[in-house]
Amino acid sequence: MHSGMRDVSWALLPALLLMGCGGEAEDLTATVEALAATGPHGVGYSTFTATYAAPVTDEDRTITVLAWYPAEANPGGDKPLYLLREAELATVDAPPLAGPWPVVVLSHGHQGYPAGMSYLAEHLASHGWLVLAPSHKGNTFADGDNRRTDIYYLRALDLSAALDALAALPASHPAHGLAGDQMAVVGHSFGGYTAYMLAGARHDMDALEAACAAGTGKASFCSDLDAAHAAVFRAGLADSRFSAVVSLDPGDFDLFGAAGVAQVSLPALHMVAEASGHRPGHPEEDAYWQALPGASARRVLLLGGAHNDFTDACAAGLDIQCSELAPAPVWRMIRVYVQAFLQRAVLGDDAVAGILDGEVAVSDLAELTAR
Repeated sequence: MHSGMRDVSWALLPALLLMGCGGEAEDLTATVEALAATGPHGVGYSTFTATYAAPVTDEDRTITVLAWYPAEANPGGDKPLYLLREAELATVDAPPLAGPWPVVVLSHGHQGYPAGMSYLAEHLASHGWLVLAPSHKGNTFADGDNRRTDIYYLRALDLSAALDALAALPASHPAHGLAGDQMAVVGHSFGGYTAYMLAGARHDMDALEAACAAGTGKASFCSDLDAAHAAVFRAGLADSRFSAVVSLDPGDFDLFGAAGVAQVSLPALHMVAEASGHRPGHPEEDAYWQALPGASARRVLLLGGAHNDFTDACAAGLDIQCSELAPAPVWRMIRVYVQAFLQRAVLGDDAVAGILDGEVAVSDLAELTAR
């Protein structure tokens, strides 16, 4: 693992050693390069709002949703204004290519914002995905560090509401009618926790309520916890429309515990950064990874990487939980593994299976582990 083949765990070495040097390896290498390159489609960008009644209060909660979609190439027009990065591929309200397209919903991290992974959203759209990114109102960079009990479930409901609003878009909206019924959820940090919630992870409410009552629980989660809030968590927040989950350096494992994470019912790609406390060659130290069920799960460790390398932030010079790695190769690695995983888990594309089984080198920044 430390002798050049850093993107393959010891568990995968037998498969790699048995692989021939002929056409199959060449095909996989070509597939990696195709996934890393910009896709064949132009990229359109638009926004819409989603409104739903929040649990407990029954008050209307309205969030903004960003949408990237496959579009006509080189349509001309304005580029979207992201906070941290200039748009490379997207054009505002570009004429869409007729769907249906598979859907990815992105969940930003604590104090993040919905375009915080634009490098991934634009790339996926160019390869034929409709990508949605709702703003988790009350938990963005503009809202400060304060978290209350309800944001721990509102985030999941935001993503489900985004899908509901997408289905109800008027014919005049560029994303109208583009969505197919194949869907995946992707989240970073607090969004990684959110993604696992939507994939079926359950909160251990008996233990959490006891810890809050004893004053030993997570202060933000416990802040407004009462029977009404607890009932929301107990009911579960999974969304059956999703068929795969990608979680990037997730937090808040303690709210689920091993038994709660074991309830994840979807194929999972779990990506973590070395600086977040994961030593190369020691996936057993990763509580989420150890608890995830199923042979379809994959884990990728970003060697030398830090928490916000998974976002636009480090490339923009926002030096908060950033490594010294150059953004371009990090983003390339993430784009390849995320897209390969989505194509296999959501679209059933067996041509990319070798990438996820470690049969081809993707990046010397990655350590891949499979069950």
